[in-house]
Amino acid sequence: MVVRVNGAFDGEVSRDGPTYITGNTAREILDELREGGIFTAEMTLDGYLQFLARNASFFAGADVSVAGETLDERAQSVFDGLLAAGLFEREEAQ
Repeated sequence: MVVRVNGAFDGEVSRDGPTYITGNTAREILDELREGGIFTAEMTLDGYLQFLARNASFFAGADVSVAGETLDERAQSVFDGLLAAGLFEREEAQ
């Protein structure tokens, strides 16, 4: 799947337009986004999920939670929250 990121979750303001991330799962997409960030690449994925949820709430007023027992479940909950808030959008594969 391809996701368009409508917010600057990599720790810096994007001036070049939206970011597109490709992955097979929510975890892959969020991990790719984490690895590409200047300030987030060294975070664990769990730490990054908390970071995303906090920033979505603080900057966009979005209700994004980190829920689940496994890392895949936690990533999916954050991913779903970002989609619901309009901060992520699914794109058609090119």
